[in-house]
Amino acid sequence: MAVRKKQVPDLEEYRAMAYYRLSKDDKNEDRGRDSDGEISDSILNQRKLVHAYLKNHPNITLIDEAYDDGYSGTNYDRPGFRSVLEKVQSGSINCVIVKDLSRLGRNYVETGNYIERVFPFFDVRFIAVTDGYDSNKSGEELLMPLKNMVNEMYVKDLSKKMKSAHRAYWKNGEYSSGSVPYGYVNVDRHLQPDDKVKANVQEIYSLFLQGCSMKEITRQFNSRKIVNPSSYKLIQFGHDIPEGMNTEWNCVTVRAILTN
Repeated sequence: MAVRKKQVPDLEEYRAMAYYRLSKDDKNEDRGRDSDGEISDSILNQRKLVHAYLKNHPNITLIDEAYDDGYSGTNYDRPGFRSVLEKVQSGSINCVIVKDLSRLGRNYVETGNYIERVFPFFDVRFIAVTDGYDSNKSGEELLMPLKNMVNEMYVKDLSKKMKSAHRAYWKNGEYSSGSVPYGYVNVDRHLQPDDKVKANVQEIYSLFLQGCSMKEITRQFNSRKIVNPSSYKLIQFGHDIPEGMNTEWNCVTVRAILTN
């Protein structure tokens, strides 16, 4: 049974917190770029939209903002979203604003639970700007479930398309991930040994099979001033290593290479 919403006059003063989210899928689709005449899902543009909305609603005061960059809409254990819930539970805010319903989440049941139960329980007003959703307005209850369902269907459809694309790459022996493992280079979607450092990878395996511990392998590499993989990646792309950056190896890095 849903919690009955508290009807509050529009002139009531609200202490609001804005929440923005950008997922990896959004980035992969280049939806994180700003472009003239087109609304982007980037954190920056979400913030602009919310601030523009607030200019026309002087009774809503923005007291805090939170964002999650690179988090899926089906994952609700996000640092930024947790901070919103903490403010809701503490009573320091009584209004939550997002760009649209999909920024809150893309799971129909879970998103509906927050909008229909959690926020009303704490007498918190919820606003999704571009969807035109405002929990203070009557009749919005019919609109919200439909849009949440569409958002969830979008995620499932996108997931299927991405899996199909990855399978097509794999069948052709092509590499589909973005980050290339240390010791390799990506040539036309095919991994090939990196002649500059492949000997380092071979040596790590050779020393390990000879009985050397990861700590000992780390010590040997650092004594010869061999830069670690993260530093080498900067060199690969023609960048200088920033002053103060740690270029030394550690056991975690060696373990990652041995178990990749």
